[in-house]
Amino acid sequence: MWEGEHRLYLPVSLVAEIGYCPRNFYLRAVQGAEDRNWWMVKGALEEALRNRQPSRQLPEGGQQVYSVLLASEALNLIGVVDLVVVNQKPVPVEFKTGSYVASHPAHDLQVCLQGLLLEENLQKPVPVGYVYYTVSRKRRQVPLDDALRQQALEALEQARRIVEGEWVPEPQPREACTRCALFATCLPFAREAAAEPAPAAPPLPRSLQVVQRVLYIDTPGASLGKRGDSIRIRRPGEMFDLQVPLTQVDQVVLVGNVQISSQLLRVLLARGVPVVYLTGRGRFSGITLPETNRNLPLRLAQFRAYDRPEQRLALARGFVAGKLHNQRLLLRRHLASAPDAEDALRTALDELRHLRAQVADAPDLETLRGLEGIASRKYFAALGRLFPEPFERRSRRPPRDPVNATLSFLYTLLLKDLVHLVFVVGLDPYLGFLHSPHFGRPALALDLMEEFRPIVADALALSLWKRGQLKPEHFTREFGGVYFKESARKAVVRAYEAKKREQLRHPRFGYRLPYFRHMEMQVRILGKVLLGEWDTYVPFTPK
Repeated sequence: MWEGEHRLYLPVSLVAEIGYCPRNFYLRAVQGAEDRNWWMVKGALEEALRNRQPSRQLPEGGQQVYSVLLASEALNLIGVVDLVVVNQKPVPVEFKTGSYVASHPAHDLQVCLQGLLLEENLQKPVPVGYVYYTVSRKRRQVPLDDALRQQALEALEQARRIVEGEWVPEPQPREACTRCALFATCLPFAREAAAEPAPAAPPLPRSLQVVQRVLYIDTPGASLGKRGDSIRIRRPGEMFDLQVPLTQVDQVVLVGNVQISSQLLRVLLARGVPVVYLTGRGRFSGITLPETNRNLPLRLAQFRAYDRPEQRLALARGFVAGKLHNQRLLLRRHLASAPDAEDALRTALDELRHLRAQVADAPDLETLRGLEGIASRKYFAALGRLFPEPFERRSRRPPRDPVNATLSFLYTLLLKDLVHLVFVVGLDPYLGFLHSPHFGRPALALDLMEEFRPIVADALALSLWKRGQLKPEHFTREFGGVYFKESARKAVVRAYEAKKREQLRHPRFGYRLPYFRHMEMQVRILGKVLLGEWDTYVPFTPK
């Protein structure tokens, strides 16, 4: 949307989304969603090429003019007409990336709205427009009759109602949803009721099956710069640079003393690629992100929920309940493989079950945190019986043994992903509900991380130690703490990225997705709860 002199102008292309899906318009116009699919990117490139085309005179008279920006004070509407054929009766032409279709409500609405803009600005009638399909190289005539004009004005009125908060369109699940760029944001086939079986949904978009491609750089003294369309990596003492195509990187992680040029940083931000900074010992330092998500209603809802004690407590209960459920799940999975510890594991399972029942009735945050602390001590005492390396209790700053060092580093990797996802969805990662908001502490990311700690980080740490991929000689002791050697840390990073790609079925929605996408879905579910679209936050608890 565009605002000038206190007048809000709705973009034609956005209003036309009403004809495709009112929910799509709401997500883009109100929540600021900007996700794009392949067709939208291709269309933007084609538009950039058209913008270079000069105006030209037609043999029969008249003129062709590309990319004409028009606004209407009467309709409070603004838009760019891809091509205007100017003669006695101007003709708008809208270019669409794709194959010819005999009819399309959204395309027709867009051409009609463009015609209304032309009529007001040129004071000439516009009886017809065209949609040109670039793949088929074929155009379709759109008569701008009274019926279509009425539909266009009704769509404009619907758009205004949505923008002004009078109407929040509900998702309308249909097969076309899987081709929508906002599928992951909308979650049209997800239902709130936990007891309700998942509906039969069409296959998910391939984009949701893809996990981020992460570039880790942890060589001390290395530097990153830009060369053409690639990331140039210079490592000290080596004659040749390494080059990684920018198109193959979705996240960059810099560990320790690694430099990055401002030129590359600007290119990464323009592409929506975050840069994460970890200390040499693997602690999270911060993150450089593209422009802040524009979902202002969601952030306002987050702050309101924080100021409502009952809602804050309800959300915190959900995070803790999910954590305890998944802790029990991990211990139960290893019962058969640890006969010497079977009694201790069964005792811990019973204790965690009782504590989880108490979580649902916790009267305040202090009590809830106390229950969570008791559960963690009992869980780690039982978990320590499963590791081949002695591990008595959880220690963090610094980690006192190799197992604690493994857990701390995996928690850091998990945290940086959740901080990124919270930003992407549009929430503030530093205002949580279970964890108190202290300076520099990503409390909300820590909240959401609780239910994934046992099934992602703890499960991976246990697997690495039991399979002999980690051993005491992979660690070094410094100033009372235990830390990874560089080679072992790289192996853990590779294992963590592989773990994120493991697929499992969502217990409520039936989707089979990688762990990373399940994390993203939980952040989006929290957003729906905060906005009042769903009543209850239900944690991710696989079977």
